[in-house]
Amino acid sequence: MLTRFTLAGVAVLGAAALASSAASARTFTSYGFAATGIETGVPANDVSPFAGTAVGTGGVAVWNAHVQHACGDSLNPDDADITGGDFSLAGTQGVRLGGTFTGGHVLGFCAPQAQCANQSYTIDDATLVLTDALGNTLTGTFDGTLTHYSRKILGTCVTYFATISGRLAATPGP
Repeated sequence: MLTRFTLAGVAVLGAAALASSAASARTFTSYGFAATGIETGVPANDVSPFAGTAVGTGGVAVWNAHVQHACGDSLNPDDADITGGDFSLAGTQGVRLGGTFTGGHVLGFCAPQAQCANQSYTIDDATLVLTDALGNTLTGTFDGTLTHYSRKILGTCVTYFATISGRLAATPGP
């Protein structure tokens, strides 16, 4: 009789473990990454392409983004509004995120430059709607710094390179 109860207990625990692992496979988590990258091409039609690496809760990752931007409205004419674009990230621990930019600002990006010099801009609350590899929806944010490297060439100020660095966070929910 004790053996039957022991076997029944093992069966119940086994079923509970299976149910728990199936449920956890569908649950999603929060992610945080320190990200760095470069602008990979010349912006076209107000879309800037970037790619880089990140390190965080999903291990080491590579990422890619196309950020659509436009100079600000009458309230903030010096800021660039982030108006769209796409983002993807693949990490060594199986993390896969993809989605679109839905808002944010690059502070001072549209202001006239007083001199031809390297310029750093604050990326303020760039927001994303992301989907993970299981189809779960996450809300993402990126805050950081965009740096343009410029030189005067033949009397014209030319931005010849750009870097980006900051913090990407993704949490469950729309």
